[in-house]
Amino acid sequence: MIDVLIVEDDFMVARIHRGFVNDVAGFRVIGTADCGERALTAVAELQPDLVLLDLYLPDMFGLEIIPRLR
Repeated sequence: MIDVLIVEDDFMVARIHRGFVNDVAGFRVIGTADCGERALTAVAELQPDLVLLDLYLPDMFGLEIIPRLR
């Protein structure tokens, strides 16, 4: 099973992503985050295999998160 974290500040888009991910065999959503700081915390706590990352977050640009995840 591939655990997925969805990082999206628009709750409706996050809900749509959750539906798509959960419909794919072998994937499951283990959490969501609505800003960059919450995403970093969620990754540390949940240790997902895959992060679906929005670029335009309220507190930072999505690509700024990637180096901090490594």
